[in-house]
Amino acid sequence: MDVIYAIATILALIAFIGVCVYVIMTLIAAKALLEGITSHLGDAVGIMREVKDKVGPTLESANKVTLKVHDIAERIEQGMSTVDNTLLKVDGMVGRLTDLEGRVQQKVEAPIIKAASAVSGVTKAVGAFYSSLKNGSERKDGLAIQHSDDNAH
Repeated sequence: MDVIYAIATILALIAFIGVCVYVIMTLIAAKALLEGITSHLGDAVGIMREVKDKVGPTLESANKVTLKVHDIAERIEQGMSTVDNTLLKVDGMVGRLTDLEGRVQQKVEAPIIKAASAVSGVTKAVGAFYSSLKNGSERKDGLAIQHSDDNAH
């Protein structure tokens, strides 16, 4: 039995050596893979640093622009508020002016129409009077010419 035990021990040692060789080969492959990954991660870190160096100032500029745009928007909002208040005041003034115009028109329109009618009447009367004077002087001249013609005969 000692022989079987020795053979089993040798077989176990050979199997153990095979497993150790397999583990060593696997570890060597894993080491190579990890070295490749480390190299790629180093490249990625370098790229990320370049991106950070390039994007950092861009983000700072964008932040400054955003702050300026926000400030401008606030100023525009204040201006629009002022315009709204001014428009409300102008609307109130226009309403009061419209009311005033209506009251003035009610009080002034009738007397102006009466005055215009009176002026028109006076104008027509003066025209008729002038026309009658003119026609009357023409008749007298016509009669005077006829009388002088009658005397000559």
